[in-house]
Amino acid sequence: LPAATLERRIESLSHEWGLASHLASRCDRLGRGVQTRIDIATALLPARRILLLDEPLDTLTPAEASEVTTRLEQLRGAVTVIVATGGHAPIAGSDTVLALDRGRLVSGR
Repeated sequence: LPAATLERRIESLSHEWGLASHLASRCDRLGRGVQTRIDIATALLPARRILLLDEPLDTLTPAEASEVTTRLEQLRGAVTVIVATGGHAPIAGSDTVLALDRGRLVSGR
């Protein structure tokens, strides 16, 4: 991305994902919930239309997971979000839920 576009995207996403106060912080000193939000916001910098997340809620507290889920739901209509959950309950508000077993579709369509 051009520098000016990148700066605008960082500014916008840092506010949308509640990260503005962490921009000058080292990632390894932040909590897992903040790190996850940074990971997702970073993936969204180039204005992707599809976002594939692998176990994004696994290491989060229930409150952090709820916050990330709410922010993902706000992407509805602008970004297709695909989440792999490894057998855990699907994310609330999902439009489509597919269950795979060893690569084969076992439920959903």
